[in-house]
Amino acid sequence: MANTLLKVAIIQVALSVAVSFAVDPGMVSRVTPRGFDFLAAAGRRKAEEMARGHRIPDQSGSTGPVSYHVSGMRITSFLMGRLLFVTNNDGLWIYIKRLQLSIYGYFHYSVSLYSADGSFDATVGDMSMSFFIRVGADTRGRPHIISFPGSCNFDAHDVSVDLHGQWGWISDKAATYLQGYLNDEGCLQISNAIDNMNNQQLRSLTMLEEIYDGLELDYSFVSNPRMQMSSFDIKHKGEVYAIDQHSEAPGPIASIPVDSDQTSMFYVWITDYLVNSAGYVLHSYGYLERNVTENDIPTGTKFSLNTSGFPLSVVFPQVRKMFPDMMTQFHVNSTEQPVFRTTTEKMTIIICGDVSAFVMQEDDTLAYLFTLGARLTTSFNVAMKGQNVTWRSKVDSFKLELLETAIGDLNIDMIKRLLPTVMNTFINKMGAVGRNLPSFQGYHPTATNITLGE
Repeated sequence: MANTLLKVAIIQVALSVAVSFAVDPGMVSRVTPRGFDFLAAAGRRKAEEMARGHRIPDQSGSTGPVSYHVSGMRITSFLMGRLLFVTNNDGLWIYIKRLQLSIYGYFHYSVSLYSADGSFDATVGDMSMSFFIRVGADTRGRPHIISFPGSCNFDAHDVSVDLHGQWGWISDKAATYLQGYLNDEGCLQISNAIDNMNNQQLRSLTMLEEIYDGLELDYSFVSNPRMQMSSFDIKHKGEVYAIDQHSEAPGPIASIPVDSDQTSMFYVWITDYLVNSAGYVLHSYGYLERNVTENDIPTGTKFSLNTSGFPLSVVFPQVRKMFPDMMTQFHVNSTEQPVFRTTTEKMTIIICGDVSAFVMQEDDTLAYLFTLGARLTTSFNVAMKGQNVTWRSKVDSFKLELLETAIGDLNIDMIKRLLPTVMNTFINKMGAVGRNLPSFQGYHPTATNITLGE
């Protein structure tokens, strides 16, 4: 018995250690109170937009001797006075105040041998509610919301119902019943709605986002979100995979330092591991391998891959003499996984690859020329320009060597001198324009700041 307990204890400790290593995040996001205020305002507008014209399922039931059936209901007016999110150390309070709602539909009711039907208008002039939820993570890293019906408060009043063509006292009875039903069942309906969202919507999330053709980012939760009075922090897996090929990238995940900044609405911390996992996939699955032909040269430029054109005739005069006025083709491939590093001062990337040259002969066959091996180390400084991420690069080191040749000794001194300058000019030309930050449902980030760390 003692041995069994000891084995169980050892297994539990081992699992705890394994989990502690497995949950290191590659990315962390934060929502501050200002962020929640923005989400509340956006959520209120979205709710009002979605609710108008929304159809409500038919309802049937009885109260006392009266049985009824209500059908064809749709929301004709929906105004939310205020939506408010308030965090504490345990979870999130959601407050909805001064909600006004109008519904149009059709009714049928019967009392003993008497029955009537027609259309109706119902209005709730003032409805307020508050409820508490806790956001966690399920075993697959998807968000899971826990509701607490006992914490719910629901208050509906100023309710009116007009059963068209019926006596006023019948409409008043219907309004009294509707107001009582809302106040009695409102919290239960909220709890059921949250449970339904967990079962149908949240459980269908993949927590994967395609970020490039064939590549996807895993942003699943690796632990329950950390909720405080001043922030809501989420630790994400933060790793890039090839779609349907989820092999882990090598290398440790650096810890993300604790930051208490709350001045902005949203924060995202990205580790080197996330970027390097993308480099691992790009290298391992052949994304960094391609054939470069004349068709890849932009039209309207002075560049050509003809042996007698620019720049090949200048850089490789030996090739021009041996194969005058012939088209070339280059096979480019990475030989190692690109490595990305960040410090407080700059970002650095190291790229290693081979370039093999071929010439297209008159019989449409390729004649092999030579292979060059290159190692490039480039550093970047990044900044924001409006909504664009801009960058400026500097070549820290460049190594080029002739690995193999089929045309005798090849002088590569000129290309050693020219290539770093040409590449740097090209990269900086793109960096001056930059890349636009992604938007979400029409919302664009503003006052964005990029801070480097290590």
